[in-house]
Amino acid sequence: MFKLTGEIIKRTRLLRYFFHSLIYSNKYSKKIKQYHRSNEGETVVIVCNGPSLKLVDLDRIKYKTIGMNKINLIFDQTKWRPDYIISTNGLVINQNKDFFMKYDKPVFLDFKAKLMNISSKNICYFLSDYKRDFSPSFDKKIGSAGTVTYSALQLAYFLGFKKIYIIGMDHNYSGHDNKKSLSKIEKFEGEDINHFHPDYFKGNMWGTPNLFISELGYNYANDFLMKKKIKVTDATINGKCQIFKKGDINQIYKNWKKK
Repeated sequence: MFKLTGEIIKRTRLLRYFFHSLIYSNKYSKKIKQYHRSNEGETVVIVCNGPSLKLVDLDRIKYKTIGMNKINLIFDQTKWRPDYIISTNGLVINQNKDFFMKYDKPVFLDFKAKLMNISSKNICYFLSDYKRDFSPSFDKKIGSAGTVTYSALQLAYFLGFKKIYIIGMDHNYSGHDNKKSLSKIEKFEGEDINHFHPDYFKGNMWGTPNLFISELGYNYANDFLMKKKIKVTDATINGKCQIFKKGDINQIYKNWKKK
């Protein structure tokens, strides 16, 4: 049915990004720019979608949050709602378009969403670059590394946050490791054990993870943010990523006091 491989996608990557850059206009950049430094000096929690998120008490988070992709699948279990939403993957954007269009807080979507006619007053379109470099100018373009978490880190910097926590970034997909490998697009069979909800990709197309490329992006982010004196703490419960400094999940909770 749909057997476009990750290798073919990579071969056309430069062409696609070049085409997007030609039609990405200043009006989209201007809409994003209104959020520049809107959270100057504050702390944010980037909420990823790994299985460990089920162990997090989202209602106790005391900081602003950036959610991603299909985070709305957890809404029936919590009163918590993210202050911002971001998504980069075209498959995910299309699968979750109804939620993105009705969410009442800022939603940042890759420009391909505009080409899919996915729009609302709260949606901002950002331009992904074919390069991996961490971008200080989210309103102009952002670096890409095969993971929305990398995009969220660039958004957090653009918004002016001074301290960043990451949760739910298990960095551990069944059958995949961090060795250099090719991605592919395929139908997800059975329940999804790689995300917090069994229906996350169940019966849907998904792009298999490339943890090697993801780690390239995380290293770029870590180096850039350290130079800017922005502290990044990975508070994922039992997370496998070794790029960022590790921290205790309790640090993000209300009423927690350091012993």
